Amino acid sequence: MAVDKTDKTDLTAASTWQQPQNYREAVELAKWFLNKQRFEGGLDLYDGKINYQVTVARISEMLLDKYPSTLMENDDALSQDVLREALAARVESGRPIPAEFREHASAFMRGELGLNRKAGIKEKSYLHSRIVWAVAWLTHEGLAATRNDRSEPTSACDAVADALAELSLSPMTFASVKRIWLDGKLVKSVAQHSS
Repeated sequence: MAVDKTDKTDLTAASTWQQPQNYREAVELAKWFLNKQRFEGGLDLYDGKINYQVTVARISEMLLDKYPSTLMENDDALSQDVLREALAARVESGRPIPAEFREHASAFMRGELGLNRKAGIKEKSYLHSRIVWAVAWLTHEGLAATRNDRSEPTSACDAVADALAELSLSPMTFASVKRIWLDGKLVKSVAQHSS
């Protein structure tokens, strides 16, 4: 099957594609989507640690500029990592640190503030969100989202599981993809309403 590789990353653009004619085409579409969402700047966003670092780097300075008090008030791991990244970026670039934040920043850099490593982003959360989007897309293209466990494996969850297996990504089973689909209520809601 020839897959159109033009930039069609959202479901509304995807809706102009031809529906998959068979299950194999659905698997190929899922593989294409999962691969397209996987890399940014040569980094593998499905690696939870790399995705976490990329996410923190993207939002850190914006949060420091707009919500410095939130970063000062929260002691969760994500807030601390965002704070550390924002401070490092400011020091590297020579940009000023907001005045109301300097005392807190100094205490943070001296290690006077305790670090809480309990919380944070789940390592697979980005991959799981992409799995939900891929299932939603294939559902939009006409496949049933899931199936009875005894039925033929031709649902969107089956196609995504097969695509993950062919890409050597975990999870690789229908049951795991189905669980992620059924648990991904928020992303699923967004995906279903974006068409």
